[in-house]
Amino acid sequence: MTRQADLAKAYEQSTSSRRASSDGVVTTPVEVVDFINRSAWQQTRQRFGVDLDHGRVQLIDPFAGTGIFFARLLETAPPDKVQGLVNNMFGLEVDPAAAAIADNNIRQVAQECGATPPDRPLVICADTFAIPNDQDIPALFDQVHRTGTHPYQPKGE
Repeated sequence: MTRQADLAKAYEQSTSSRRASSDGVVTTPVEVVDFINRSAWQQTRQRFGVDLDHGRVQLIDPFAGTGIFFARLLETAPPDKVQGLVNNMFGLEVDPAAAAIADNNIRQVAQECGATPPDRPLVICADTFAIPNDQDIPALFDQVHRTGTHPYQPKGE
């Protein structure tokens, strides 16, 4: 197993079965993650003529978990694309523990791949379903970074 698969599996096993069923905690197999990431590269190139590291592309993971999608994207990207990718990553996760794990995981992978993560959270604790459709996601992350407030944090957190 890869480090990402091990991390996701450990997190999944550490959550209570009650919480896992109520919040839908599942581990996406690395092979599926890699297929989805390759498809995102391909479709972005074919439909928009740019790569995922293009400055106008926002990479948003609405259910970040332990950060496996972004971490694998960085691990499998060409080295010259990693910095652009990490600059455009915005992850949302309902579980504060998982959000912290994901943020640390993605930062570590980015650094291992030669990139410098931005000076803002890469993953924040937020209820994806509470965020309005017209919310500017980068502005939300900047607000969290500047103020420390999480306006869409899950109730009871």
